[in-house]
Amino acid sequence: MSKVALAAQQHQSRTIPGFNGQGTINLDEFIKIQPKEFMDATFLMYDSLDLRKIDVEHPDFWNIGIRAETGNNRERVEEFRVSFTQRGFLTTEFPPAIDTDMNILGGRGRIVAAIENGERWIPVAKYSRSDTSEMNTVTNGLIENLYPPSSSSKFADFVAGGVQLIAKGHLKRDRQEIEEWLYTKVKIHRWYDNSVNGMVTKIVDNIISKSASKQSLVLTRDRKGWEKWVESNLGMPKKEYELMSFDNESYAYRLWTKVLQNANARNPFPVKVIVYTKTDTANQARAKLKLFQEHLEVLVNGTYSLFESMHGVAVKQRAPVFEILGACPQVVGKHDIQGGKLIDIENY
Repeated sequence: MSKVALAAQQHQSRTIPGFNGQGTINLDEFIKIQPKEFMDATFLMYDSLDLRKIDVEHPDFWNIGIRAETGNNRERVEEFRVSFTQRGFLTTEFPPAIDTDMNILGGRGRIVAAIENGERWIPVAKYSRSDTSEMNTVTNGLIENLYPPSSSSKFADFVAGGVQLIAKGHLKRDRQEIEEWLYTKVKIHRWYDNSVNGMVTKIVDNIISKSASKQSLVLTRDRKGWEKWVESNLGMPKKEYELMSFDNESYAYRLWTKVLQNANARNPFPVKVIVYTKTDTANQARAKLKLFQEHLEVLVNGTYSLFESMHGVAVKQRAPVFEILGACPQVVGKHDIQGGKLIDIENY
């Protein structure tokens, strides 16, 4: 008896509540779908996952080395939320995949969308894995994103995966080794035909370049994801602080404008600030943070100089008008990603 037939026999008449409180989802219906193939993983059965057991804010849930933008991409999540609201969970599409230890192989976006829609249960495909190494996890994560309804892996995702594996010592920083990983394990030819525009060569070039100093990857999340992290770990609602990216000098001007607006509204000083980055490597992030601080210093000094020139007085004691509480923990291997605390920007 095949594994699919065995799974069907084991799960006869198994159902879970339907999405939006409508009807039920029959797990038997997924048997019609050919299971996805993963490296060193064997499909066991279609099952259900209790979403109460999933902590989407825990770093273990994030796509380190699988997505260039780790965490939960809002656009992708919102698309799934709308689909679930309008059509429920389609039994004609392959569900999220997990292993027997509840590690997620793919489908994080759909899981987050279901949680945000208030669902309790979601169908999953369960696998046993003979290899649970980071090489296996990263490679399988990239492979899983080939199949709909997943959002396909992009150029930057393959680069992030390669850099992560090199940084962890699972892949040699060697062109031949990287190409072998891409072609034999990731099967990059299913995404790119290198003979047309040399995209695979460009991916390899980027991996080699970005791993030159073995610098760490940076966990990048969208703004809403960091706001949720701050509220969950620091107990601060977003009205109590300013969350700012430091990736562009214009953001320093934007922050200073908000500080001045606070002055006009006579809100309490200093304005509390938390910073984050969407830069994907640690050295670049540190350089941008330094520039951000320098631009802020220029703005503060310039504003005081203008005031002094206009009023013909010297401000002997400058009151602090903003306070950078710290940076979100993002640098893999340097920051305590799981500690739930901000990083002192002087030790970033």
